[in-house]
Amino acid sequence: MLNSILNTIDQFLDVFIHVFYASSFEGLFIVFGLILICYIAVGMLDENFIQNRKLQRKTAVIAGFIPLMAVLSLQMYWRLTRVDNFGLYESNLQLILMFYFLLMFNTKVQVYVDSGLAIVLAVFFICDGAYKLPIAHLILGIFGLILAIIVMFIIQRNAKKIVSSWYLKIISVLCFANAWWLMLILSKDLTVMMYIALVLKFIVFISVVLIINQIVLKRWNNYHKMMDEINRDFLTGTFNREAFNEDFTTLFMESIENNFSLAFVMFDIDNFKSFNDTYGHLMGDEVLKEVTKTVQDELNRSYLGGKLYRLGGEEFGMLIRKHENERTETLVRKIGSRIHQIDIKKDNSDIHLSISMGMTMVHVDSDVNARQIYDRADGFVYYSKQHGKDALTNEGELSRFE
Repeated sequence: MLNSILNTIDQFLDVFIHVFYASSFEGLFIVFGLILICYIAVGMLDENFIQNRKLQRKTAVIAGFIPLMAVLSLQMYWRLTRVDNFGLYESNLQLILMFYFLLMFNTKVQVYVDSGLAIVLAVFFICDGAYKLPIAHLILGIFGLILAIIVMFIIQRNAKKIVSSWYLKIISVLCFANAWWLMLILSKDLTVMMYIALVLKFIVFISVVLIINQIVLKRWNNYHKMMDEINRDFLTGTFNREAFNEDFTTLFMESIENNFSLAFVMFDIDNFKSFNDTYGHLMGDEVLKEVTKTVQDELNRSYLGGKLYRLGGEEFGMLIRKHENERTETLVRKIGSRIHQIDIKKDNSDIHLSISMGMTMVHVDSDVNARQIYDRADGFVYYSKQHGKDALTNEGELSRFE
């Protein structure tokens, strides 16, 4: 009995070691490279499409296909570099890409794409006459196909919870690996030992990927948090003057070089200095917070990709990339109207707020530097104040807020 157990263990170890080809580790490095390339691709999509809600939907669709492209790229690499073509035992590398992006990209499109891929593979394996499968294997394979699709939908739906919990990660990895390898037995008459070895190989490799990912994400988040704190105004939470100077210069140069529209909107709170003198600086701070919260809410709802900056005191600015004049002016007017609705009380009396705004855009033919645009918007704010305040001056044309 003991000899039988030892022989079984010895056989399993031989099988387990056998599935770890030297090329498996080479492939793992390629997987890391593909992950990096995919992140760069998605980042470029976000950078170009973030301004528009319809384009954001297209970004999600394209991002859903990127993991499939990574899987096909790995498949092509193996076919070009290996004499024996892509071995079934290396399918774990492709499964790693699918599982990883299912968690990190979290798009339903990828679930549909991966499900379609699983169905196509299953049909191909069943129709392929190279292997005569027992009926039990056929049933298990079809069950694995159904289970794989269900597991992928569950993982995508709960991706955020899974990413933040190692317990859920372990369960997800086990379910995903077993479901896919149950389906993949349709391609070859695998033994039980080989099946277990391949599942364990997936667990080992995906664990390495997830641990490294966790370390990188933690460092990146710490760096991003530190940079965000440096670039934020401590009182209002908006971006500060230093962040504005850097962004404005960068965006101005991009606007000139790539010929896209960049709008700059400047505004300040009317009568704020006298308000501070009358009600005190603590109440003044509350006003600043309420105004910036209102403006930020409207910016977020507009999908114009604008950023809000505190330029100093009660003076603020907004940079809006790839703006459309009509939509941007509608946003600015809505902000001016919303400021009227801010409800602040002091000593049982209502305090009414208003802002004076100046709006301009980069004139590619005549603007030489960002300072020209800044001075132009600043002049328009002054013009609004000189003509009764509570108004917008857009490229020299004055209009009142409703």
